[in-house]
Amino acid sequence: MGAVGFNALYRVAAGLGGLLGVFLLMGAYGHVEATAASPERSVPALSADWFALMLPALVLAAAGVTNVGVCMALWRGADWALQLALLATLSAVFYLIYLMTTDLPEHPVGLFLALVVCHLVLLAGIRAGLVWPARSE
Repeated sequence: MGAVGFNALYRVAAGLGGLLGVFLLMGAYGHVEATAASPERSVPALSADWFALMLPALVLAAAGVTNVGVCMALWRGADWALQLALLATLSAVFYLIYLMTTDLPEHPVGLFLALVVCHLVLLAGIRAGLVWPARSE
């Protein structure tokens, strides 16, 4: 918790981060399934094209695993967990913004982006010093 005392926003961020992590892992799995099932995208495993094709799944999976992995530390108010969750969530935001610029019909990228941005705003607010419940001076 540091010198500021109790901040319930860490617990809100931990809960939202756990949910976000699960959704990001589902998105990574969905990306792998979609690319593996697509016959026009069949490339040899471990080639440069294969790595380029799997990079989005890796970004989503890394952000998902990180958010799920830091939940307990974030719940306890660890600053390192806040920083790590912030970096992982920011990487997912950049990737999902990139996806919004591509033409993906019937893809739930907007829903993913909304959830990830909500978590990013919460983490950035905590990092900026936002405290809840407010302390009386």
